[in-house]
Amino acid sequence: YVGHVLRTLCPEPFRVVEERSYRVGKNLKHGVDWILEDDGGSAFIECKTKRLRHDAKFGADDDQLIDDLDKMARAVTQLYKNILDAQAGLTPWAPTGRPIYPLIVTLEDWWLFTPSIHRRLNQLIEERFAAEGVDLALLHAMPFTIASVEELEQALIAINEEGVLPFFRAKTDQEHREWAVSPFTSHHYPGQSTDARRKLFDEAWQGLAVEPPLRPRPRGGGAHTR
Repeated sequence: YVGHVLRTLCPEPFRVVEERSYRVGKNLKHGVDWILEDDGGSAFIECKTKRLRHDAKFGADDDQLIDDLDKMARAVTQLYKNILDAQAGLTPWAPTGRPIYPLIVTLEDWWLFTPSIHRRLNQLIEERFAAEGVDLALLHAMPFTIASVEELEQALIAINEEGVLPFFRAKTDQEHREWAVSPFTSHHYPGQSTDARRKLFDEAWQGLAVEPPLRPRPRGGGAHTR
């Protein structure tokens, strides 16, 4: 579905590159799920279906919250390692030298909007980086973004208008880095949610438009059919 969204909302001249396996020595790696790029920059996209559990979402179980955030930290760390492989020329993707923006896309909203959760997630990511031998400076050189699929739909309308670099440069600057994607997009690009759904499901909208109107129900107490 993410591939469909990327290709529909960001057609040419944008380029959409899907996952392609590669080998480093004897190790087979699957690489990043999707890359969206234009002449300004590239978004490296990792898709995760993992949901934030109910108790973690509402703060009823702090251990569950930390466990779920650690899973997200592992996903973020793996994405950066995939990017490093790509930059080193180890993957089928040809390095361009243009800015790269890591993007984690989740099936549902993870509600990552409070400063305390941001601090805890960043702490877990830094611990994972240290354990995996990944340079912490990458977090500042290539700030990551986490978005739900629904937020991605909104963001891609803006990216189609502005380009990969202007959108992510604004989203990951000091002021907006901890903003969720939905309020950021709604604030800077109002109306994108409706535009995204109409473009994604244009055939369905057209089908609804040509459907004959429902026959009105007869008035009175008699039986009627639908």
